[in-house]
Amino acid sequence: MFKFNLTVSALAAFSLGVFFSQAALAGSGVGADPGDGVGITRSDNGSLLNVTDPLRDGNLQFSLFGADGDTLFAADWNGNGTASFGVAREDNGALLWILDEAGDGNLTYTLFGSAGDRPVVGNFDTTSPGVEIGFVRGYPSAGQLEWIVQDGASFRREFFGSDADVPVPGNWDGDANNGDEFGLVRIDGDAKLWITEGSGGLDFDLFGGASDEAIAGDWDGDGNTDFAVRLAGGDGNVLALEGLVALEYVQIGAPTDSIVNSSSVGQ
Repeated sequence: MFKFNLTVSALAAFSLGVFFSQAALAGSGVGADPGDGVGITRSDNGSLLNVTDPLRDGNLQFSLFGADGDTLFAADWNGNGTASFGVAREDNGALLWILDEAGDGNLTYTLFGSAGDRPVVGNFDTTSPGVEIGFVRGYPSAGQLEWIVQDGASFRREFFGSDADVPVPGNWDGDANNGDEFGLVRIDGDAKLWITEGSGGLDFDLFGGASDEAIAGDWDGDGNTDFAVRLAGGDGNVLALEGLVALEYVQIGAPTDSIVNSSSVGQ
């Protein structure tokens, strides 16, 4: 069954914005949890300088993790309720994952994927807490997008979307007990079309402009994944977050900064 939710956001021409994690960063339960934080990363003498605002209250945290060229993620890797950093790095034709799973500086190293694959993370294994790694691989000649994600001791693969789509995994069906679902974003005219695996089939939502950068996170703390975009144009770095009642605008960093990814690889 297909469900259409045409919630087109009339977003003003601000600028770019960023997002942080997909983990319980503070509080406990709906209403107490402020939702995911926001964050940016930028090059700093060969390393990645990461600036995060976990509570979206302007109290910034600064850290170094990763190197130039890495794709940075922040996620609750081991299910302890706290987000920590990890990176995906192209290494001799492979995709090397370096994770600080417990946030204590003890790093794990895993080869999963190939150079050119697009790394993603999400709660793909419902039998264990925490977030797993994965990647999507495009097949331009066939116009297909293949997802390959960790699932228990093995991995799961599925074709979903087309090569030009942006993958955005998340808790799209509103049921945290069955893990994260696949989702994607594509340009539809002047808007961003979100196609996600909902509880009754595929959901179709319009959110953001064609030139905006699509990102996702749990912005209202209810356990479900929400839309957001980094707004194109302007001189600042502004993120428009979907809230329970109205849009929330958050400013952090500069337009040249990159997003700290979790459930999205951006576009």
